[in-house]
Amino acid sequence: MRFDAESGYQGFCPECGGPMLMISAEAASAGIGATKRQVYRWIEENRFHIQESGSGETFLCSASVAAHGAMRENRGLLGQGGSEESN
Repeated sequence: MRFDAESGYQGFCPECGGPMLMISAEAASAGIGATKRQVYRWIEENRFHIQESGSGETFLCSASVAAHGAMRENRGLLGQGGSEESN
């Protein structure tokens, strides 16, 4: 899974310790095949590295999103009609 520069901006992720593409929750949702609602749940559960802009918008580290998406794929959860939505 890859995100391009159109998905966000080049920022610094303190948890990764370096420059990283920071993306919107909407881009993350599209990239990992989850609803925006589920992405925001995962943000609340600290599953992603995040930064908030001065205006309060939340951006996610694309590497942490990609890692989470890969874990979901490995568990076979993608494409199962939102099985994680019921929680």
